Amino acid sequence: MSADDARKALGSLQQVKLGVAERMEALKAEMRRQKDEAVRVLARMKQIGVERQHVTAMVQSAETAATQGREEALRQLARERRAGVERHVGEVLATLEKSIAHVGPVFVDPARELLVAATEPKTEVTTRVLEAAEAAVPVVDRLFKELDPDLLAQDATLGQIQREFCDVAEAACVTAWGG
Repeated sequence: MSADDARKALGSLQQVKLGVAERMEALKAEMRRQKDEAVRVLARMKQIGVERQHVTAMVQSAETAATQGREEALRQLARERRAGVERHVGEVLATLEKSIAHVGPVFVDPARELLVAATEPKTEVTTRVLEAAEAAVPVVDRLFKELDPDLLAQDATLGQIQREFCDVAEAACVTAWGG
C-alpha cells in the first residue's frame, strides 16, 4: 500500500469516525429529549392523579349533598366545578406569566447584544481578512488544480464503497440475524 493510499484510507476512516461521532451525539440528544419527555409525562400523570382525587372528593361531596337535597347538590357541584376551573386557569396563567417574563432576559436581550456586537464595524479585522484572502487566492487555485483529480478519485472510491458495502450491509445483517 503506498503512502497516498494510506493517507486516503486514513482520511476516509477519519471521515467515517466523525460521522459516527455525530450520529452518537444525535442519539444522545434524542435520548435526553425522550428522558425529559418521560419526566414531563410522569409529572403530568401525577397532576392528573391529584386532579382525579380532587374530582372524586367533589363527587363524594355531591353525593352527600344529594341526600340532603338534589337542588342544593347541583348548586354545590357547580360551585366546586367553577372553583376548580378558576384554580386551573389561575395555575396555567401563572405559569404562562412566568414564562413570558423570562422571554426578554433569556432570549431577546442576549440576541440583541449579539446583533449589536455582530454589526459593529471592525476595520482592523476587515483589512487583515481582505489582505489574507487576496494572498490565499493563488494558493487555493494552485491546490485546486493539483488536488482536483485526487478528490474526484476519492469521491468515486467512496461512492463505490457506499454502493457495494454500506447500502448492502443492512439487508445482509437482517438476513444473517433473522430479523
